[in-house]
Order: sequence, then structure tokens, then C-alpha cells
Amino acid sequence: MPTALQGELRDLLENNPLGVAIMRHESDADGRVTARRIFANDSLRVLFGAGTMRELVRRPVLESWVDATALEHVNRAFSARTQLSGYEAERVRPDGSRFWVSMTGQPIVLGGEELTIVWHLDITARKQAEQSLWESEAQVRDYMDSSVDWLWEMDADLRLTYLSSNVERILGIQPEKLYGKTREDLLGPNYDEGVWNAHFASLKVRDAFRDFIYPLEIDNGERKWVSISGKPIFSEQNSFIGYRGTGSDVTARVENQELRNVSRAKSEFLSQMSHELRTPLNGILGFSQILESDRVNPLTPRQQLAVSQIQSGGAHLLNLINRVLDMAAIENRTFKPSLEAVGTREILDDCLGMAEVMAAENNITVTRPPPGTNMPLFVTADRTRLRQVLLNLLSNAIKYNVPGGSVTMRCGAGEADTVRFEVSDSGPGIPAHYHDRLFTPFSRFSNQRADVEGTGIGLSITRDLVELMDGEIGFTSEEGRGSRFWITLPASGGSPRERSNADGSSVDDFNDLAIPAARILYVEDNPTNAQLMEMIVEEVDALTLNAASTAEDGIEQPKIHRPDIILMDLNLPGISGTEALRILRSDPKTRGIPIIAVSANALREDIEAAHADGFDAYVTKPFDIRNLLGTLGTVLSKGSTAPGPGPDHAASPEAVPGDYAPLAIENIKRLLASARMLPPAYISILRRQAASIPELIAVMRRAREANASAELETAAHKLKSHAATFGAGKVTDVALRAEQVAQSTDLTEIIELIEQLEQEHAAIEPTINRLLNDMENG
Repeated sequence: MPTALQGELRDLLENNPLGVAIMRHESDADGRVTARRIFANDSLRVLFGAGTMRELVRRPVLESWVDATALEHVNRAFSARTQLSGYEAERVRPDGSRFWVSMTGQPIVLGGEELTIVWHLDITARKQAEQSLWESEAQVRDYMDSSVDWLWEMDADLRLTYLSSNVERILGIQPEKLYGKTREDLLGPNYDEGVWNAHFASLKVRDAFRDFIYPLEIDNGERKWVSISGKPIFSEQNSFIGYRGTGSDVTARVENQELRNVSRAKSEFLSQMSHELRTPLNGILGFSQILESDRVNPLTPRQQLAVSQIQSGGAHLLNLINRVLDMAAIENRTFKPSLEAVGTREILDDCLGMAEVMAAENNITVTRPPPGTNMPLFVTADRTRLRQVLLNLLSNAIKYNVPGGSVTMRCGAGEADTVRFEVSDSGPGIPAHYHDRLFTPFSRFSNQRADVEGTGIGLSITRDLVELMDGEIGFTSEEGRGSRFWITLPASGGSPRERSNADGSSVDDFNDLAIPAARILYVEDNPTNAQLMEMIVEEVDALTLNAASTAEDGIEQPKIHRPDIILMDLNLPGISGTEALRILRSDPKTRGIPIIAVSANALREDIEAAHADGFDAYVTKPFDIRNLLGTLGTVLSKGSTAPGPGPDHAASPEAVPGDYAPLAIENIKRLLASARMLPPAYISILRRQAASIPELIAVMRRAREANASAELETAAHKLKSHAATFGAGKVTDVALRAEQVAQSTDLTEIIELIEQLEQEHAAIEPTINRLLNDMENG
């Protein structure tokens, strides 16, 4: 301690709650200024974490500084004998812990020596609070930058005083242009005055409000629909200050609702008109038939002709009503086809039988496909609607033909696992300038026969029905040379027992496996996977299969009809397969049923986790058929929780032909092995799965544009399953992420994920097609 520092001054410094140091500044040979403590009080010792005062004084000053540049700045200031006020710097203790101090330095002279006294105030808590505040503000900024909502505030006069910056990104309006304006100033046309009056009455009594929707006029003349929610703000003295809240762009929502309202109104109108028209038609047609069949008072020939015209006109009007209702149902998406395997011979015999009666009345010859024609046995279609489509094409070919003309029906295999139906006629043909309007509703071209009744909407409905059944329709026609209309629909495997391999050899017989007789319940939300499992089970005489498309159904079914074993897909919408397992295990009625996990995830940790959860075994998609059936036999025989063989152990050891990178090699092995065991329809299913991948990505994009999160989640889930079948790991991972994002309220990330999916699919599509071709060629 300097000898001049004695008495009251010493007591003042030593007992001060602030850390105090007296510094001597010296210059070394290079001119650098250094500092050394010659006095420090106990508050400084505690602040700097020194054990003793001697330790603190002897410790080099530089060691306690985090930033050497800051120390040099302070030393230069003190060496120049200038005052330093409130200089903030981060310091470090001997144990490595850091703290912040605010330093104020004052030049002094003690005993004739020029020194500096430095006061140290601990500001660590304040700095931490500032850092937390900055991070919190940065977090809020990040949220707002990515949010689809904005923040707003209004003063007591209900004028806008604040809008978050993201309003410009969302609405295309600079916030500053709206300050000082009321919402009335920004109203677009066609607003509901009554709704606004009720809203203003609510604001006058300072009520909070939620989801108030109104039109907003943008500078460029564009109209946006916005939804705002807000609550009143009061001062500490409980005086009204204004409102604050959030806003969002709901233009798509409002416009979709408007379209739904129009569609609903149209449906209600059509339904009502149908009733109003059918009621008198019932009387007209009914009484005309009574007149026609009256044997007591038979009609004269002239009266019979009149009644015949009444019946013909009434039947035509009834047909028109039915077709308009069909068209409305398709437009409103209320019509959902019931797809199944339909026998091609059966549907053709049915339709051609009726067409031949009509053709005979018009002196037209109908030619059927010859009995030996090599046509696919089954087609995937809605039986009733396929019948409607074929009858419409046949009746058109007959009605618009020439006297003594002909109609030919053909059926055969189309491209890419489809069935092609073709109706050709020898009629006058369709002029080229009418081709682009042929499928337009209520369109009939001028040189059609005037004596032929028609609504002009038959082909429009036919096209829509074909497309709803995942098919295509087209035609070729040349004036004076007739027309040919065709449709293609997905082929169906039908019953595997009716088929053989392409080389004529029978498919593998799995009945040699030791599998006890059993009823299987397969819980799977993907119809394609369920169909494949049905084909596999049909190959084994001892097994029968029921399916459930949701975990909820998979929980309820066993309580009514107890299965011998359950195959449980893990990635189900809603309740997961694992949660369904826990519920089944907790119920005494279903506790003892063996349950096998089914998943596209083939990692060892996934398999181990499933066993830990209580599954009796684990099989992976795509299925190794013998491994799947072997696992079923093992679990059914033991009735225990012993794990079945994992996918890695069951994989074929043989070399895999071709280069299928970047698809997973184990998936390729299982797919190639399955192709040799199952009938050709198995490959058809896989082709449909592959074709659905880009379709599902397109569905995701449309769902994102409409903010339809449920549709988005469903499409992502199906895409994940289809991609995993082929071992497309990157697509599977991105689809999984998209499924997770779709479950949240913020869909911002989805666009980027969809673009990744499109890129990844473009990279793997040629490889998948090559793989499917190799499977088909054996």
C-alpha cells in the first residue's frame, strides 16, 4: 500500500462496496504501456476471485482481461492522464469464470507519484439480462420473418400505430403507409356494413375479438381478405390505450369457402330440381304406360304413336336429369369410385349384350372380340361406372353410325400394365374443327343426325369417370371414315391362382412351409400394401386375411372377431402402431394375440425398439415373402414373444445384378427375390406405387397452396411408405420431415421440402424403372 494512502482515505477505499484498485502505469523498452496494481480493496479481491490480497496484487493485470485490445485502450487512456467513465469490459477469474465490469478511472497524485484510481462495478447480471433480451428479440424477429401472421397495434382512436415488418412480405404493403389510418380507411368494396357495425359496437365496450374477417384494398387494386384478432390495452390507471393483436392473410380460405358455397348452392338446386322434375315425370311416364297397355280400351294407331312420343321424350328428359346429377357429383367431388378387380370378359359380355339389342333396332352389326383373344383377365375399375362408360361409347357408335354400318369392340393389354378397351365405328366421322370441343359439356356439332336424341354431356361424364378410375380416354376420327374411341384402365391381378409366370411355369407354392391354419388381421393404411398382402395370403391354403385401414379399427376388430395373429404397420395416421400395441396388450380380451410389427424401417435400432415395445416379431417392407411367411409360422407355432428373423438375416446372399444406386441394396435383394416368387400382378402393384410417387408430390404442392395440412400429411405419409418400398432413403427421410411439418401450424418449410422431393425423385426414377424392368424380365 502506498505510504501516502493512510487514515480516512484508506478506510474509505478499503470498506467501499465497489471494487477499487490503484494502478501504476509504466512503459517498456518498446513503448508499450503496462499497468500494475499497487492497491486493491477486499471488494475487488472478491469480484476478481482471488484467494488473498497478495494473490490479487501479484497477478498480472493482462491475465484478467478477455480482450487484450480493450486493455490496451484503457492503459493508453490512463497513461495519457485522461479520465475514463463507465468503460465496460469482460474479465476472467483464475477459475475461468467470466464476468462484466464497468470501470471509471480518475488520475490522482499520491506522494508526488502520478497514479490512477479505478472503480469497478459488477454489471454481470445486467449484461446477462441484455443478452437474454437480445436473444429473445432475435427469436421474435426470426419467428415473425417466417410466420404467416403479423402483429399490429392501434391507439385509443383505433388508428394503426405499429405493424410488424413481415406484413410487407405477406400483404405487399409497406407498414409505414398504414400508420395513422383506421381499418375503415382500408376497406375494400362489397363489405358487410351490418357486420362492421356490430364489430364497432364491440370495440366501443372494449371487448376482445377473434378471427374478424374483412376485405382489404391493396395499393395495386388487388383485394385481400384478412383475419385479425385483438385485445384491449389499458394503462396502470386503467385508462384505455388502444388494441393490439395479430393478423393473417385468409384470402385462399375465403375464396375456397365462396367456391364451396357456390358448389353447395348448385348441388342443392340440382337436388331440388331433380325432385321437382322427377315427380311429374313419374306421372307422365307411368300413365303413358297404362294407356299403352290398356286392353279394355286399346289405343288407336294414331294415339299409340302420340303415347310413344311421350314416353320417348320423357325417357330422354329423365336421362338428362340423371346425367346432370352425375356431372354435379363429379364436379363436387362427392362421387368416389369403388375400385375392384373386374373381369374383362364378364363386363364385355354384359355391355355387348345390351348394345346388340340396340344395334339390331338400327340395322347395325356389332363385332365382339373373338373367343381366343388374348386379353387381360381383370381390370381395376368401379364395376357400375365402367359399365356406364362402355355402354355410352357403344351407344354413341350405334346412334351416330350410317344405315347398315358396323361397330367393333376390342380389348387387349395396353402400355404400362393397363387394359385398353376400344370401340370403333363406320359412321360419318367427326370434323377436325370439332375435336377440341368433343368432351365439353352440352356440346353437339352441327352435322350430327337431327333425329338422334342426345344431351351433349355423355362424353364429358365418360371422360370424368375414366379419370376418376385412374384411366385415360382418347379418340381418333376422320370425316367420312368413322371414329375410334379408346380408354385405358389399370390392370388387376385378380386371383393369383388363375395365373402362371410369363414362361408358362407355375408360381412358387408356399404351402410347403410349416404354417398352422390361422386368421390374420393386417392393420395397414396403404391400400396397395394391403392388396399385396392379400395376394400373398391367398397363396397359402391355411391362411385367411382381414384388413383394417386405421389403428382404431385394428383395435376394435379383434374384440368382435378374434384373429390368431395381427400384422401391425407402425406408421399409421392418427394412433401409431406402437400405441395400438399398448392398447391391445392392456385389454384382457386381446392381450394374448401375437402381434408382428411391419415397417419400411430396417435399421437394427428400429427392430430392437419394436421388440422392446413388446412386438412378437418384426418384418420389413418390401416383403421377403418366404421370410414373412416363415416369421408368421414361427410366431403362430410358439405363441411367444421370441423375435422372428430380421431382414438382414433373411436377405438372399446371391449377388444383385445391375447397378441400382442410390437405392438400398437390401431392399433391392428382397424385391428381386419376391419377383421370382409372386405372380406378375405383384410387379404391377409396384409399378403403380412407383408411378404414384410424383403424383403424391403434386398432391402435396396443391395441398400446400391451399393450406390443407390434413391432405398434406396424408400424401406425405403415403409417399414415405412408397419410397421406402424401393429403398429410396432420401425421399423417405424428406417425406417423413414433411409429414411432421404438416402436423404443425407453420407450413413454411413445406415448399423447400417439396422441391427436395422433386429433385430426389428425378434422380432415382430411372433406377426404379430399370429395377422394375429387371424384375419383370426375371
